[in-house]
Amino acid sequence: ADEIKKIVTHTENRITYYIIAGVFKEKRNIKKMLLTLEKDNYKPSILETNNNLIRVYYDRYASKEEALIALAEIRKSNSTAWLLSQ
Repeated sequence: ADEIKKIVTHTENRITYYIIAGVFKEKRNIKKMLLTLEKDNYKPSILETNNNLIRVYYDRYASKEEALIALAEIRKSNSTAWLLSQ
């Protein structure tokens, strides 16, 4: 239980890292990308931007190291994937 409390405390003010699969405007393209990523066993979701575009991401990570490891693996099949931190 103490370990869980420590993890929660440390992640409250941390940056979240997202591996972006693509940025889209049309809903059909967003849905298509989400379905593709789900089929590949990722946990995709979306992030909105200020200019009416939607970022589709593979997954999100609490640590930069973990995200960079996942990004390296993802780039083997998607060389245009990139890391967003916020």
